Amino acid sequence: RLLNLILETPDSFLDIYKHVMPYLGKIDSGSLFMFRLVKDDKIFLLEKYPEEVLLLLDKVIGSKIEHYDHFLKDILEKLISAKPTIKNHPSWRRLKEIAED
Repeated sequence: RLLNLILETPDSFLDIYKHVMPYLGKIDSGSLFMFRLVKDDKIFLLEKYPEEVLLLLDKVIGSKIEHYDHFLKDILEKLISAKPTIKNHPSWRRLKEIAED
């Protein structure tokens, strides 16, 4: 529900991000969060807040992801487009490994 709150209030992304991060847990395999994150009306979040989105994903994605791995790959590539140096971040590398498994 907290992830949905972030997506439902994109104009307040940073404020909500700061408040909900400590309370977030791992998403289950049926979560639509990554699918919703790459939809046209939310894609700007990846471009405007690449580091925050990366840390958010790192927090909610466990050691593997059974479904939506293609969405994770797409998100990671979009984060590189927005901020090329992000691929040097340990969280990005961890998520890239998960997306490729």
